[in-house]
Amino acid sequence: MKKLLILLILAIVVSVFSAEQQISPENSINLLFTLAKFYARSEQYDKAIQKLQEILKRDPENLKAIQLLEKYKKIGENSKGTTQNEGTVEIVLSVYEQKIVNEREGRVSELISVGDYGKALELLKEMIKLVPRYPKSYYQSGIIYINLGKPADALTFFEKTLEIEPKNPFSWYYKGVALQTLGKTKEGFEAMDKAIHLAQTNVMFRAKIGYYYMRFGNYNLAEQYLQEGLKIDLKNEEVLGYLGEIALLHREYENALKYFNILADMHPDSLPVMMNLAFVKTKKGEITDAELILDRFKTNEGLEEYQLVKGVLLMAENQRNLGIDILDKLVLNDPQNIRAQIVLCEFYWQMANYEKTKDYSERIVKYDTYNYIANIYLAQIYEKQSQNEKAFAIYSMLYQKGNASMELYERYGQMLAGNGYFAQAIEIYQKALTLADEAKKEYLKGELAKWQDLYYKQVNPPSTIQDDSNSGSSSSDSYSF
Repeated sequence: MKKLLILLILAIVVSVFSAEQQISPENSINLLFTLAKFYARSEQYDKAIQKLQEILKRDPENLKAIQLLEKYKKIGENSKGTTQNEGTVEIVLSVYEQKIVNEREGRVSELISVGDYGKALELLKEMIKLVPRYPKSYYQSGIIYINLGKPADALTFFEKTLEIEPKNPFSWYYKGVALQTLGKTKEGFEAMDKAIHLAQTNVMFRAKIGYYYMRFGNYNLAEQYLQEGLKIDLKNEEVLGYLGEIALLHREYENALKYFNILADMHPDSLPVMMNLAFVKTKKGEITDAELILDRFKTNEGLEEYQLVKGVLLMAENQRNLGIDILDKLVLNDPQNIRAQIVLCEFYWQMANYEKTKDYSERIVKYDTYNYIANIYLAQIYEKQSQNEKAFAIYSMLYQKGNASMELYERYGQMLAGNGYFAQAIEIYQKALTLADEAKKEYLKGELAKWQDLYYKQVNPPSTIQDDSNSGSSSSDSYSF
């Protein structure tokens, strides 16, 4: 009897496989689910995982596929466990409810895709009234309100979705987006982290959370999430692009080149990708390579991405006035063109034109509050103007946001030591040592030795009372706040 049952199952699977090539795209996802569950029941978890990954290639936000993928991976790794997906709520609709959903869901998706949010919300409201326990109606309503710039309304719907389906990672993620938009940063990131916990193999959440940390200037945490995403998918375009941007901001051109080279290998005919590569090559002084890329895309000369690289190249080739004219026009046409303004900031800083540097830096932080390059220039200009409180506040903010750069560590460390905060200054210069070249290390070690001596005296004062005239001051730069 057992043998007969096995043969029967095999016959069904063979027939299913033969039908797979002829089936419609919509039904093929159902077929892949059937195959995945069959393999799982046979304890062939690797094959089950493959089928689920095929589903996610076609439909990256398929919640059921994500949940099963997590489940089968855990069972496969442990070689034991139950087939229950603990904590997952499966919503089983009645025939009547399913009919209502089927009649309206496709139309809702069409309306959302063309931006007709008003009609989509009307239809969703009707679906919620008729089938109040169907979570996707609340979820789609929340997405619409996010797109309409109404995060408070969106939050209400995502919370309702999570009441019905508490392990939906997409609802947790977008709840986090709504909270972030409402200024509830900590709660927003906690909700986003919940999404990652529920979908540990999903790269999309790590990429999007990395982007949010970038927006809030916490590049250290952004990079942490993005690197985790890269381990899951070495060629994820979103992750590679964000990592390249972070490397550019910190002037780590070798790292930026590494990420943009991978993207260029994947998309050699993409203008944005190749212009990013040309931009980095220009910053590294690889002018000939950058020129060759520009020549390939000559037909796109009128586009912003092309003009940016052309302007930077002209400046690198000592045709500064022509390059500056191009970049100034780009900024005039688009005040939020951050990269063009950063190039101008760097140029004017090198020319010791601090007024212009400050002007462009202030423009940048108007649109990108935590931009590292603009803020580091502003802080140094404030130092030069003896506005030390302002400079200290910026250095402190950049350090707390997790920025790791020699110029930040050096300037912030000096300000701390100059005000007697030797323990903190020592900690920062020890971090600086890990980034320094050999010549710089000697200087840093000298400063560290001096501060360690002063710190020892600070925490171990002499037992006898000394005359005020004998109290010395540190040989570090002195700052007063």
